Amino acid sequence: VLNLIPKESDGERFEAALARVCCHVGGGNSANEADSDSDLVEVVSDTFSINLRCPMYGSRMKIAGRFKPCVHMGCFDLEVFVEMNQRSRKWQCPICLKNYALENIIIDPYFNRITSMMKNCGDEFTEVEVKPDGYWRVKAKNESERRELGNLAKWHSPDGSLSVSTSGEDKKAETLNVKQEGVSDSPNGLRLGIRKNR
Repeated sequence: VLNLIPKESDGERFEAALARVCCHVGGGNSANEADSDSDLVEVVSDTFSINLRCPMYGSRMKIAGRFKPCVHMGCFDLEVFVEMNQRSRKWQCPICLKNYALENIIIDPYFNRITSMMKNCGDEFTEVEVKPDGYWRVKAKNESERRELGNLAKWHSPDGSLSVSTSGEDKKAETLNVKQEGVSDSPNGLRLGIRKNR
């Protein structure tokens, strides 16, 4: 059954996978933009944490697979998925639970590039931080893990090459606290007070 799945280069263009990730991480969603409301405030984080654990097996994905028609970012371990489902011939996305034909399974080029680069790091590293432009790094909880990860703890461009930062990549991300200052009866909606942490 694995032989029926197209090679990574034949399943989906890398640029299309990157655009899908950037749309999700950047907070954009073409379906929601049509009925966007100018009174709504959207807070978008500098980075988005993505778990690379297979939703079916629980360990980090080795080959990131997904169904091509799915609009979500989530992937599953391709080999585990095929092994668990080939007897029943039921091809249901474990993330959105939609049924598809076997021909719709592809290797996700964006996340597979990341999981391939992580193959030699410990199984305890299962999360990556992704920026809205697709840049990524393996998430480290502390300085010791950062040293253990080496270059994987540094920012990489979407194609996997190590990023050369000009703004000091080791600076901590600036966080904002948003608090409600009062209830507004005005037609302009709620006033928010934003205070930067120093």
